[in-house]
This record gives sequence, structure tokens and C-alpha cells, in this order.
Amino acid sequence: MCGGTERWSQKVLVDAAVSTINFTPIASNVAYMVGITAPIPKIIFYASNTQQNKYN
Repeated sequence: MCGGTERWSQKVLVDAAVSTINFTPIASNVAYMVGITAPIPKIIFYASNTQQNKYN
């Protein structure tokens, strides 16, 4: 979806939430980044019809 128009305003930082982004660099290292736990998405997938996928 990188080339599409879906969520384009978020991709180019012109959406309403752009003012909430903190661009201040944070010192870190690879070991720390590897240790970060990925969030678990709250989504229910229906195998029979992808049109029925629902977000909680």
C-alpha cells in the first residue's frame, strides 16, 4: 500500500494528528530495539470472508 492513496494524509504527515508527533531523537541501540515487544492487534479474522473482518 505504499504507492496507493489509502491513508495518504498520514503517509505525508498532513493529517490532523501530525502535531502530536515528537520528532526529538531518542538515544537507543540495536539490542534495545530487538527487545521491544510488538503490540498485539485487536482484530478478529474471519477465514470465510475477508469483508467481515472486524476491529475491536
